[in-house]
Amino acid sequence: LWHYAVDATTPPPDIENGIVYTSYRSLQARRLNDGKLLWHYAMDNGQSYTFQHGAIYINIENQIVLRLNAQNGGLLWQLQMHKEIGALNEQNGMLLLTMLDGTVTALKDQTGGIVWQFRPPAPGNVFWLSGTQEEVLYVGLDASIITFYALRANDGHVLWSQAIHNVDQNYSPHVTNGFIYAKQIDGYINAWSSNDGHLIWHSPSSTSIMGNLIEEDGLVYLQQPDGSILVLHAQDGKVAWRYPDQNP
Repeated sequence: LWHYAVDATTPPPDIENGIVYTSYRSLQARRLNDGKLLWHYAMDNGQSYTFQHGAIYINIENQIVLRLNAQNGGLLWQLQMHKEIGALNEQNGMLLLTMLDGTVTALKDQTGGIVWQFRPPAPGNVFWLSGTQEEVLYVGLDASIITFYALRANDGHVLWSQAIHNVDQNYSPHVTNGFIYAKQIDGYINAWSSNDGHLIWHSPSSTSIMGNLIEEDGLVYLQQPDGSILVLHAQDGKVAWRYPDQNP
């Protein structure tokens, strides 16, 4: 129907409500059915955008964040930060900024007003930020030691914190049904309580994992590199079954 030339470094487009958003040399919005340019926003080096839940946020030099109207490209709000921004994540009406020093700042997504800030006891790297689970937000921070924090989502109050050892930061923890599952560097899977952070169990043996952990109906499913499936009981981490069975 229509085409638009980009290069190999251009990220995949976002499509929402009949509009295609691309970021080749500038941020452009084109009508899906015929490619007509609706609006564009000039972006220099050091600027990046994220499209989340129908909203467009632009990060300028890791210092300024702004929101554009997705329909016409108009500026809705802009905020200068005094710390370097690491990542942006929008959820439940708030824009969460993780700073390079480990601070987490929550903004009202409609106005850009600051709702709360979490400042860790020591500077560090936020390697994991969960989605909001039952009004709680979970943060994994690597400072002098790796620590999980549970923050109340509406005000950032620390509900609990727990020092965690040897977490594999290349594998994002998974929160579901009262558990926080994380992979250790040595390959073991550990499960902590999402209510207070205490360790509940660790897997009976080291294992390699591909893809995401899945928990359903009291069972934890782990796909292994050889294509086999290892299934653990969610309550105690004991092996429920394997496929194929290694001991027929």
